[in-house]
Amino acid sequence: MTDFDPQVDEAKTFLAQLNKIDLDDAGTHRDAIFECQSIITALQKPGDNALESFTTFTIFPCLRAASDLQVFEKLSKEPLTLQQLAEQTGAEPTLLARLMRVITGTGIIQESSPETYTATPTSNILGSSAFAAGFRMFGKIVPNLQNFPDHLQASDYCNPTDSDSPSGIFQSCFHTDHTFFQWLAANPPVARDFNTFQTTKRNQQHWSDTYPVWDRITEGADTLDAGAPLLVDVGGGMGHDLRALKTKFPAQLQKGQIVLQDQRSVIETIPENMRDQAIEYMAHDFFMPQPVTGARVYLLKHIIHNWPDEKVVEILRNVASGMKRGYSKVWLFGGIVPAMQAPRILSRMDIVMMVFMAAMERTERHITELLGRAGLVVTAVDIVTEGYGVVEAMLEGA
Repeated sequence: MTDFDPQVDEAKTFLAQLNKIDLDDAGTHRDAIFECQSIITALQKPGDNALESFTTFTIFPCLRAASDLQVFEKLSKEPLTLQQLAEQTGAEPTLLARLMRVITGTGIIQESSPETYTATPTSNILGSSAFAAGFRMFGKIVPNLQNFPDHLQASDYCNPTDSDSPSGIFQSCFHTDHTFFQWLAANPPVARDFNTFQTTKRNQQHWSDTYPVWDRITEGADTLDAGAPLLVDVGGGMGHDLRALKTKFPAQLQKGQIVLQDQRSVIETIPENMRDQAIEYMAHDFFMPQPVTGARVYLLKHIIHNWPDEKVVEILRNVASGMKRGYSKVWLFGGIVPAMQAPRILSRMDIVMMVFMAAMERTERHITELLGRAGLVVTAVDIVTEGYGVVEAMLEGA
């Protein structure tokens, strides 16, 4: 018997649980991922697990350097040896090998034989221009992000809730009086990268491929009001979602039925090649009452996680001001934190939102509470993809 035996036994337990999971069922993938991660943790020595937690910070800068060298883009065309990659990137081979060891250790790039590298679906995504922008943006942000424990200690470990405070968590970490969005406006190159990064897709599928969009639009309505839009995308940015939905439902979503709303500074900068004649482009601040009244659906995609609770309630009340009782719906698309075993991407994004905006990812219960404070009641909850879904609500008393 060795000290390692209890860990092996624990790993066997997790493996047995994994074998019971139906991997063909997308609804069980979160459970499978958790069991796989638990097996790795159990098989590693506790001391190694502890030390690894101190060194995970090295992953991002290695990926950033690889992005700057266009490693992901080059490997997407064909497997390359270290020497070939060094010649194509101009990087010194010894340095490049050290970077690649970290990256292959994550599984993002595979080492098919010693010093021969092969792309993966993940590395191909990282080679896109949108993720290259993300690497540049986070490269400017991550050093300051590491400072947030100092702020938590100074604030007696109170949960950050004020995004506008001069002594807020973002202001403390970034040594500025600005909010995150004001800071972005004062740093145009970072702002451009931020906006480009917002166009990234976590998955090849659009969320409407797994969410019954048209069924939910028509569900519960004897007839659809021809005098009001079907869908208003509130804070919809450059309109990527509306264009995707228009492509998916060309016969149903006609001119006059879909509206894109965002700040004037966003709407006015949408290039002509990204505009659709069927979409109405409207400058609107969602901290003001909703000007489009009686629409069937008001979509807020990845909006509420940008704001603390009081701001979210204000946004929702403004949306509710335009809703028709018994007819209009609001769809909140975003992270839905499960009661336990939260996906890593969601729990980590929660910390990013805390530091940037004193905001957060929320549980279904928390989202329901905020909707209730705005006079809205949840009518449906659908998980669309790992950790993300749509919460549908209508006015109370409908």
